[in-house]
Amino acid sequence: MATRRLLHRPERDRAARQPARIPVALWFLGAIVLSLLLRIPYFRVGMISDEGGYAYVAQHWLAGRGTLYNDFWVSRPQGIFVAYAAIMKTIGTSVVDLRIGAWLFVVATMLPVYALARAFAGRRAGIVALFLFAVISASPAIEGFTANAEVFLALPSALAVWLLLKAQQTGWRWQHLALIGMLGSFATQLKPSGVVMIPMAIAFCWLAGDGGARLALRRSGWIIAGAFAGVAPALIHGWMVGWDNFVFASFTYRLKYQSTVTTGWQDQVRHAIGMGSRMLPIAVVALLALVIRQQLSARQPRILAISGGSHALDGASSWTRLRVAVRRRPVVWLLWLWVAACVAGISMGGDWWYHYAIQIVAPISILLAPLLLNTGDQLRGVWRWSFVLFVALVLLTPYAVTARTNANATTIRVYPNQGYERQEDVADFVRANSKSDASMLVAFDQAALYYLSDRSAAFRYMYAQEMAAIPNTEEMMVAVVLGDNRPEFVIDTGEPAPFHDGGASFWAAVQKHYQMVAVINGFKIYQVNEP
Repeated sequence: MATRRLLHRPERDRAARQPARIPVALWFLGAIVLSLLLRIPYFRVGMISDEGGYAYVAQHWLAGRGTLYNDFWVSRPQGIFVAYAAIMKTIGTSVVDLRIGAWLFVVATMLPVYALARAFAGRRAGIVALFLFAVISASPAIEGFTANAEVFLALPSALAVWLLLKAQQTGWRWQHLALIGMLGSFATQLKPSGVVMIPMAIAFCWLAGDGGARLALRRSGWIIAGAFAGVAPALIHGWMVGWDNFVFASFTYRLKYQSTVTTGWQDQVRHAIGMGSRMLPIAVVALLALVIRQQLSARQPRILAISGGSHALDGASSWTRLRVAVRRRPVVWLLWLWVAACVAGISMGGDWWYHYAIQIVAPISILLAPLLLNTGDQLRGVWRWSFVLFVALVLLTPYAVTARTNANATTIRVYPNQGYERQEDVADFVRANSKSDASMLVAFDQAALYYLSDRSAAFRYMYAQEMAAIPNTEEMMVAVVLGDNRPEFVIDTGEPAPFHDGGASFWAAVQKHYQMVAVINGFKIYQVNEP
């Protein structure tokens, strides 16, 4: 017995010296806390126009104060308004409440991010991906802390990708495929660019599925059926409120007036470069990791492997070779298909706004995790910790604006639009000097003023891009300020009018019935003259 103890003691000693594994749940908790801490300094900075428009529509829709796509109009399907309404009902209606609600979607998205990264490169890569996602998704450089639609659509998109991998591994069950289609439909209803998840899923079925074209068509059919089932409530609601208005707001407007087809390629290149500059920290750490790995691998002795290989694919078509390659490493191809789909979704609008990049954060985090992890593993001692420190500092660089704790100063540095930090005082003035049933007209953009002021919009179009694209909007605005039910206030935000005459006709009409009563933070406030 003593001999047996002696033989097993070294093994017990080695086991005792090995550090205990930290449970994945604690890593999740750490990533969740980190993502919250990074967002807290930004919760109170100025509400952006997208948030304000979504919140205004959801608020009025909930209260029954108008019909969607008729009395108030935003070029979005109903999904984002439903998400905002759910937050308002459960958490609250303040800007902070809305951003906390969006953060909860981020927390939920961490689950498929971890699962996909673990399937891709193991448990450690999953943990690293969690923290990368926590840091990058909240970045002020891409307005990640806001309640933008891209934050919400990331959840159904990531779930669809995870379910695609499960479907490939478990025999392409029709239930999985239909649910994937529904998730793609949900992503589309949150933001039209989410539609890219549906063709991406179909493409993966064709590439990674066994069998011929007939089976691939059947699987694609289940995805499409699920997508139609998911969008059915929206279509029914659209028919009830007015089919033409619904279709124009949800689909036709973008195709006709504001898409990659209608935007000049020079503008798209310029805007794409601008958005890319906001993602520069990610590119820097990825490039550094690749350079280090290349340098270290160059120092390793090369072993010439001689193998006859397989000639099974000799003479096969390119399509066959591609399918074989995908089925050998399905998760790798799935992730890169996801990246390609995200790029397509980001480019759909043609304007490449910074927050569009939120859509691609999840797959980038998953792909970046094993690259950084493997690079760190190849380094030793102080070099490893220096690499870790450098990566952390570079990825946290966009958060340097939190050094200024004043909300206005932070807002100025975060947003390219310098009007956001000046809205609250204007809203306070409007509320203090008008009745709750009064209306107002914001000229131009700054849709958040309607929500912050808690006053009805006198004009159905709230964004300058819509006013510039849709014909005769200036004539419609002139009719509003000259009509019998003219709004109580007209707010001049100082932004140029999106009309061919620079807004001369509109401002001439305002001068007939309004007088300037205040200038607050550069915003000129006009109030209707007493009869």
